[in-house]
Amino acid sequence: MAYHVPEPRFAGSGLGGFLGPASVMSHLEVHRAHAAALNAELESIGASAHPRHISSVLSDPLSVPEGSRGRIGFYGGGYDNHSVYWESLVPGGSRPGPALEGQADVYYGGLGGLSGEIESVSLGIEGSGWCWLALDPSLMRIRVLATPGEQSPRSMRLVPLLGLDMWEHAHYLEYGPDRRSYVRGWLGSANWARAEALLAPLG
Repeated sequence: MAYHVPEPRFAGSGLGGFLGPASVMSHLEVHRAHAAALNAELESIGASAHPRHISSVLSDPLSVPEGSRGRIGFYGGGYDNHSVYWESLVPGGSRPGPALEGQADVYYGGLGGLSGEIESVSLGIEGSGWCWLALDPSLMRIRVLATPGEQSPRSMRLVPLLGLDMWEHAHYLEYGPDRRSYVRGWLGSANWARAEALLAPLG
């Protein structure tokens, strides 16, 4: 299976006041570089026709040879993380539904509290990493967490609902070092409906 990066529907127009077209296209180049490196690594171990999607491989790193786990974890994580990132965004944002609102009420005191936790966790990342809204299937609850580098929450048996890239390449062209404005812009463009769609079937 070879991995490619389709352009998000907003690639040509940007995301309103959050990210302009130049930032989106620059970020897409990073995503494409991860895809190319992942494909090359899979080819080197004879797994280019691996039937399992990288999201499943990240949840089960023992399915690939030990010598390649680090590289596949990094490049595969980078590829999958960025795929989630694009799906996490929609111009103008979207509204959450009852499943997400219910979880936010119970664990964070409402959507405002959840947004505040995302902002706090993301700004607490030192260096490169990601902030996630994820589902913990073992507890059937949402969690906000950070992962370093390109580590995927799938490696911890978590399901990524929304992803916020805190690497410098994600914000510097548009915001410079002002990460807080970048995070707040992301919150204003968050595709809460994606998280809702993944949570709702769980009842």
